[in-house]
Amino acid sequence: VKENQIIARRFPPKPGKPGHSVTGEEIEPKDGQDVNFPNGKNTKTSEDGSLMTSAKTGVVYKYDNLIHVRELLDIPKNLDFTVGNIKYSGDVNIRGDVKPGFTIEAEGDISISGEVESAMITSRQGFVQIAKGVIGKGGTRIFGEKGIAVNFAQDVSIITPGILSVEKHLLHCNCKCSILKADLGNTSIIGGNMIIYDFAEVTNIGNEKLIPTKVSLIDLNKEKLKEKIAELEAFKEKVEKSLEPVKRELKIKSVLLKKAGNSATDRQKKELKKWLDQYNNLNMKIKYIDEKIAEAEGMVKNPSFYNGYINVKGIVSPGVEINMYDLDKKCIDTKISKKI
Repeated sequence: VKENQIIARRFPPKPGKPGHSVTGEEIEPKDGQDVNFPNGKNTKTSEDGSLMTSAKTGVVYKYDNLIHVRELLDIPKNLDFTVGNIKYSGDVNIRGDVKPGFTIEAEGDISISGEVESAMITSRQGFVQIAKGVIGKGGTRIFGEKGIAVNFAQDVSIITPGILSVEKHLLHCNCKCSILKADLGNTSIIGGNMIIYDFAEVTNIGNEKLIPTKVSLIDLNKEKLKEKIAELEAFKEKVEKSLEPVKRELKIKSVLLKKAGNSATDRQKKELKKWLDQYNNLNMKIKYIDEKIAEAEGMVKNPSFYNGYINVKGIVSPGVEINMYDLDKKCIDTKISKKI
């Protein structure tokens, strides 16, 4: 619907007409019941109360018995130089392909009717659906907060905290997801690295060409702790680098003050104190970072309960590496089938 388009019309109740029983007696009618408009998000009611209209251009949908209009940016063709990159607060619908080098950033859902080639697609709060698949080169990346559905993907980085659904194949992709659903027909995962936080339902992993393929079940909480440790270590390295010139200055000021002896000025003493305070503050910061690193490392080492699984309904080919929470790694050397 367009902005201000009529969505619903309200007819006021009318008096009922009397009826008759089979014996001819008159039956008093019940008056018609008045109703209120089920106004939801981005809808409004006319002054006379007879019309519900859209407050914005978008898509009409019903949720919790209310009528809403969801913001939608509709591109009725390919995303190319005639359109440009997209950054939008609502949902985005592309009725064609996304051409190489373009980006889509949206807060809501992203729906693409065609294919995506060498592009960046990001849905910060919604779902990404690509009807014809993704062919990547270099930094092609797809992110969907609630989930991602693709027909196929090749040489792509795919990340979602939700469900990743694949119809045909993932070829040389690096994926992170909570749940991997790739078990339709003859769907295959060939090459690349699959990191899964909950479970995977797949048909085939690898192929007869022995292409290296990794599938890993990972503890998400421990993964975040490891990322935090890496950030802390990088921050510590930065602080240590800033400490070096302070140490040099402190050494120079100390030597000058020592040479000056009793004739040292208040300014020289203040300069030395300033560099000494900086030196102590930076060392305290390093000590604090070390404590946080040790705390995070201790949490990583804590035992955990795992109930994730990989259900292969078809074949696992040689060349596939299965990693179960870093507790058990298996390099498949002979073909196996229908395995959990």
